[in-house]
Amino acid sequence: MIMDHAVDKKKRDTELVFMEKRKKIITATAATITALTLVTVHNDEIMADNVVQTTEKSVSTGNDQESSSSSSNMVSNSSETSENKNGQETVSQRQQSETSSQSSSSSAKEEQQSKTVAAATDSKAEQSVSSKQQVTEVTANYTNNKNLADKTLTEKTVKVNDDYNTQADQQEQDNDQEQNEAQAKLAQAQTQAQNSAKEEIKAAVPIAQTDDPAKAYQTGHVVNADGDLPTHLIQPQITNAAAPTYYDFYGYNGENDTSDKINGTLTHDQQYELADYALTLLNNWRTANGMDQIHYNQNVEEATLELINLRNEENKDFEHITFNNQETAIFSKYDLSLVGENLGVSISQETTLLQLKVETLNAITAMIWQDKAHYNGHLLNFENAEYMGFGVQANKNMTYPYQLVFEMAELSGSKNTQAPDVQLTSEAFIEGKRAAAITAFVEADEGVRIAKANILNIKNESQHASILLQSQRQAELNQINTLHETALGALYLNYQNELSTLQDLKSMHSEPRKLVQVEALRKEKQQLIRKNGSSNKMVTSRLKISGSDEKSDSSSHETALLPTRKQKSQKRSNYSLPQLGEEKDAPASLAGIILFSVAALFGFKTFSKKKR
Repeated sequence: MIMDHAVDKKKRDTELVFMEKRKKIITATAATITALTLVTVHNDEIMADNVVQTTEKSVSTGNDQESSSSSSNMVSNSSETSENKNGQETVSQRQQSETSSQSSSSSAKEEQQSKTVAAATDSKAEQSVSSKQQVTEVTANYTNNKNLADKTLTEKTVKVNDDYNTQADQQEQDNDQEQNEAQAKLAQAQTQAQNSAKEEIKAAVPIAQTDDPAKAYQTGHVVNADGDLPTHLIQPQITNAAAPTYYDFYGYNGENDTSDKINGTLTHDQQYELADYALTLLNNWRTANGMDQIHYNQNVEEATLELINLRNEENKDFEHITFNNQETAIFSKYDLSLVGENLGVSISQETTLLQLKVETLNAITAMIWQDKAHYNGHLLNFENAEYMGFGVQANKNMTYPYQLVFEMAELSGSKNTQAPDVQLTSEAFIEGKRAAAITAFVEADEGVRIAKANILNIKNESQHASILLQSQRQAELNQINTLHETALGALYLNYQNELSTLQDLKSMHSEPRKLVQVEALRKEKQQLIRKNGSSNKMVTSRLKISGSDEKSDSSSHETALLPTRKQKSQKRSNYSLPQLGEEKDAPASLAGIILFSVAALFGFKTFSKKKR
């Protein structure tokens, strides 16, 4: 009995020790499962955080609650197993119940999440339509504002141009009025100057017959330029027409003489120019007195010049020809008959073409109005001449260095035809010179110069005012355009800002899409957990926990096989777990720990049966 009592006591001690160890194993197993579940959920929360932060907290909290519930159920199952003789069947029933409960809870949550996602999707669709409508409204508003700015620019531009045209028209009217007034003042000044010029610049007139030669050099009688030459003969005041000699009726000063200088023989052109002036005076005189004009052509002029050369050959000084055969033959070869000759003189050796014209003018005037001493023979030749030539006999060895020779002729036969008359040009030449002198006089007049300067100033001021007005218009247009460009830039910037704001709001409203992604992750995680839970019944894994004190690589630890999505997830599930007694930590999987716990329960049951 004592032996039996000792044996029973030993058995009870053994059972107490075994039960204590079993209790420690169950407690450690529950704690390990809870820790692994929390770690797994925490790793999944980190992955979900990359999608959206706002939703991970709720998901993580839900998962933590599910994990805590699962852990509590497993601990409860373990406790019940210790009291239930049929531990294996109770654990299986508990697992099935837990799986069913989790499945039901998951389905309810999935349904709730689906409703949430559907509502979010509908809200997103509505927000998408609203966003497009807002973009359309913002764009339309921008377009309207831009069109309004363009319209304002056009209106302001038109106004500036209208104002410019009005001011330009007014300025033009004012300028025209000022110009007209200035032109009237100029015309008045020019008229006054021309009247003065006509008094100053006009053909010289002969002095009255006098014995004082100096009187011919008084103002109005003296010739200083071609413009002072008369083209019409004027009868001087004659007191003694029978005086055998005469003094000059016209004086020569030559202050403004620009004609050819002569000192000896004259050129052919100079002879023709002098003859042109002599015939101009005589024909104007004959026309004024009702007589026909004298014919002057190249034949009679050439015959006269040849006869002058013959006079020099015959040493004819201041004396008439004798009308010998040699002298008359010169005219005969031109079908002309020599019928008369008048002679005048010029005293100065060094002379000019203008001075010879003045000497010719004096000779013709005296021959017509002071010729009674010569029985008016010179006058009669001028009155009766049909053809006439004129030339200057230059001979410095004679009494007078220059003799003025007038040769009169007539046709030699009734059927004779002569060359056409030479067109006389002296009158036009002299009148042109006189007009030029008058113009120069008028231009030099002080009143005229002031009036012209006034017109020029008005013109310059008008141009300056016009340029200034144009510059002002351009400045206003530039300012308007600058403001317009600035306004358009501000409108465009505001438009872009509004679009950016709408885009930000659109991004904020796109959270339901992210929620869908998070929900998909959560479902995938739950499926994985359920798959792992159900595989405990089908997968036979061996859990080997190393009890060696040797250090080795984590890859050398043999772990239970667990289906995972990624190698990264498997690595996250491997952690050092608390073990029994003094043994070191060893990495183990969740499935392995569960299998180990089940195996421990079955082992305890077998052991109890054997002991009983």
